Amino acid sequence: MKKQISVLLCGALLTGLLAGCGGTENKVEEKKEETPATTETTSEVKEEKKEETKTEDTKSEPVNIKVWHDGDESIIGVIQGRVNDTLASDNVSVSFEKKTGLSDQIKLYGNDADNGPDMYFYAHDSL
Repeated sequence: MKKQISVLLCGALLTGLLAGCGGTENKVEEKKEETPATTETTSEVKEEKKEETKTEDTKSEPVNIKVWHDGDESIIGVIQGRVNDTLASDNVSVSFEKKTGLSDQIKLYGNDADNGPDMYFYAHDSL
């Protein structure tokens, strides 16, 4: 009796697994049929999106990301210079703030959006 139930359950499981693999051919054929009629509208939509992104890029406000660290100032200075040079065209600036006892500071302010950091740069084994 147990053997018959286990065979029946295995068959049901196999049917369920294989049922997810079927039916993809119909969807592909439907998409192929719709493609010629919608190419004109999709190109118009793409052009509109490009125009919207151009206007949004010119109107973007400067973003300042605050990063807390407990590292060497000379290394952080090099990283900050490189990151800010790279992100200057995107209107993003990154400021690094040295915090002593960083693990305690993160416990206190880690989830506070006003006082806490956006990111932290610290040894992973200390946290």
